Amino acid sequence: MSALPVLLSLAGRHADAVRRWIEGVLGWQPVESETADLVPPRVELVDEAARVPAGSGDDGCPPRILLVDDDHAGPDAAAAAACLAPDAVLGWPSGREHLATVAAGFSDRPGRRGGGQLLRVGGAGGGVGVTTLALAVAGLRAWSGVRTLVAVRGERPTARAVAGAAIADPDLWLRADPLDGVPEARVVRLLDDDVAAVTDPRIEAVVIDQGVAWDTDLLVCRPDATALTALDATTASRFAAVGEGPAPAKALIAAARARRGVALPWSARVARAGYHGRLPASLPGTWLRRLAPLVSDLRTG
Repeated sequence: MSALPVLLSLAGRHADAVRRWIEGVLGWQPVESETADLVPPRVELVDEAARVPAGSGDDGCPPRILLVDDDHAGPDAAAAAACLAPDAVLGWPSGREHLATVAAGFSDRPGRRGGGQLLRVGGAGGGVGVTTLALAVAGLRAWSGVRTLVAVRGERPTARAVAGAAIADPDLWLRADPLDGVPEARVVRLLDDDVAAVTDPRIEAVVIDQGVAWDTDLLVCRPDATALTALDATTASRFAAVGEGPAPAKALIAAARARRGVALPWSARVARAGYHGRLPASLPGTWLRRLAPLVSDLRTG
């Protein structure tokens, strides 16, 4: 929580005291509204005198904490809460010791106009085509007009390599490599598993290649025994079965229960495009057409 970017929307008599507390005691970084696009805040602090619109993390703004003057608690505080729609309310200075704990509870929520929608693509096992599916999903998102970053894994010769912590950089979009043929999509290659939350306000959606992972949003598998086990345990709401295998379609459907799924043909051309960081549109184009209905209404993060 150190150096946490915090937007200060304060106009009351304790404004200076709050700033001194978060800088000197908590070590947080105050952010002004004029620079919020460069350093997206993770939390906003407001008081009863603030003149800001209602909002919360649900509409792209950071989570909002209302600081109520201990001497003015009562009807004024209730009116401020109704007007400002905070995510939490604390007394000041009586509640200042709890500020860090409350803010930590919001640490995973998307920041102001940054962070965007998160979609995780994981595989039931290795070599099932997770990276190829992640690139395809990113391309479909970007073609719909959503500025999308895809973070892949493994050896991808055309993708800029970044540490997982660098995903939080506020200029990540400018440093990521364009995805060929898709102007609104860019790609980076992850060097480790410790992936931070995206804060760059230019990025509207993020697709993460998780490698082998069952705790995911979209599960990629081959029709085999591993897929049957993964489908029984995964948190994914959708799955894509790639290629042919010993498990019959009826068995996959039964293991998936009510999850939506799609069968995709395996193609060397598609796999080669994924390896080189290109959108896998071959067969010719039928591969993406099959995938599009599965992910068009998938909303996560």
